[in-house]
Amino acid sequence: MFSNKKYKTLPISSWQEFYWLEPKLLQNVIGGEDIAAGYKKLLLAGDKIYISHYYESNVPSQWPKQIKELTDNFVLTKVYQGCLGSCDIYQLK
Repeated sequence: MFSNKKYKTLPISSWQEFYWLEPKLLQNVIGGEDIAAGYKKLLLAGDKIYISHYYESNVPSQWPKQIKELTDNFVLTKVYQGCLGSCDIYQLK
């Protein structure tokens, strides 16, 4: 995904369709079913986590709620502004 291979893509919700296809994938990627707890564990380990609200437009009736439930557990700092606000990137702390 990124040319320098220093990034990995994390889930924003267990609702994401590819986690239904392979039941153990979420466990392998985040270390359990609780995504917020997995993010907190990564932050405690010194990793940096960034999120965008871009995916909200995929299923507008569900994703804004799912992303809000996740991000309510953290402080978000905008680190990049793009796509008229829809591609903004936030660092979670």
